Amino acid sequence: MSCLPPHIQNFMNKYSASRLLLALLLMPIIFVGCLDSDRRMGEDMILPSQEMTTRVDETGIVPRTYYYAVKSIETNRTLFGDKVVGSFIDPLTGRLTSQAFTNYTPFGFKYGSTTYFGNEPTLDSMKITLLFNDYRGDTTKGTEVEVYEVLKGTYDYKSRFNSDYEMAPNLAGEPLVRFTLKSPTQIVRKLPREFMDKFLINTQDKTNPYYYDTVFHKFFKGLYFKTKTVQKGEGEGCIYNLNLSGSKMELYYHNKNEKPDTTYISFIMYSTQLAPNNTNFETVQQDYTFADPAVGGVDVKEIGNSTLSTKLCYVSAPAGLSTKMVFPQSQIDAIKEEAQKLGYKDIAVQAAELTLFVHNPVWENYNLMFLNVSAYKDLPKFEFMPDYQPATGGNTLGGSLVRSIGVYKLNISSYLQGRFTGKIKYEELEIAPAMTYYLRPNRSVFYGSSSAQPPKLKLTYTLLK
Repeated sequence: MSCLPPHIQNFMNKYSASRLLLALLLMPIIFVGCLDSDRRMGEDMILPSQEMTTRVDETGIVPRTYYYAVKSIETNRTLFGDKVVGSFIDPLTGRLTSQAFTNYTPFGFKYGSTTYFGNEPTLDSMKITLLFNDYRGDTTKGTEVEVYEVLKGTYDYKSRFNSDYEMAPNLAGEPLVRFTLKSPTQIVRKLPREFMDKFLINTQDKTNPYYYDTVFHKFFKGLYFKTKTVQKGEGEGCIYNLNLSGSKMELYYHNKNEKPDTTYISFIMYSTQLAPNNTNFETVQQDYTFADPAVGGVDVKEIGNSTLSTKLCYVSAPAGLSTKMVFPQSQIDAIKEEAQKLGYKDIAVQAAELTLFVHNPVWENYNLMFLNVSAYKDLPKFEFMPDYQPATGGNTLGGSLVRSIGVYKLNISSYLQGRFTGKIKYEELEIAPAMTYYLRPNRSVFYGSSSAQPPKLKLTYTLLK
């Protein structure tokens, strides 16, 4: 019999009944939850260190370097309206001589019009405006530029035009204009009357070549820009950047319409909107015998010798030198064999950083170098490696020049992963200018595999069972 007061005893009886009911409701949950419990406290688990391990290796793969000359590369179908014209001698990479071609598209007739120049037109004058906005070399001696009319050939914008295209047989005997450059500037010159008269085609219907730009290009082939080739003893020469988007021709005329016109039409050399079917390209000649090995220049005896391990590596453009970086299969196999001996089956590459050390890392040299280099499977064929896919916007490669420490750093992780899995078979990568620079007249020099500061590959990978 309880000694508690009646009202407290009643409360306790109700509280105990509630707790009992709650306990009965929770019992199935508790019992179900305990059915799959592991009472061994993980004693059957394998420690992560026994299942996989991560390593950082800077000596397992040691690339070998040699360099070769790009004999020909496509120079049209780019997004750039700038072309190199001139001749220049670099003591490290030799003499570069470059010429440029462009065709042009008329702009000024009313869209859909079939009246063209109007009633009884008379041509008044024609001029050419050329914009040169950059240079490399010696401007004090002056560079003579010649502009030729192209009379032969087919220059369809869908076709491929390479740096070794032979233009000489297609040119008129004498240049349309000739002038001397001593600095980047805008040049305006009057064109000859006999050239201007060719443009007065006034058929009053759709058969007129002005109606279709592709037909117009069959009538008027284009223009070709060239300079004299600099020789030894004449100084370093100079090359200029011809900005085609800022260049044009203009034809002035008047007619006897009911409301007479005194006006002009333009001929556009480069515009992705107004002249999307235009063709522009460069032709290039490289002469490496003008380099001076005594100051770190190219040794012509080494060019293209794939058996060498070079002290220096060279990258130049357009259609210049590229460096081959060889990653021997034997070194890949050695890492795989060591992993297998330790009981590991797979190798997962986390990072593969290739560092190239700049030769003569001073600001004067930096100003002549490429801001960015890339690794390719084959640049002249535009074959890319996994880490660099510029056509689709895929770029994890990096490759920018780091001036503060004088290096280029490239991430080639996907390429090395492919080598370890066997999906990638090619042992060589080509180090060349990035696609945005492959037609720029720059050059870069870095230390090769037989130097005291060879390219270094830092490989971070995980071994997996």
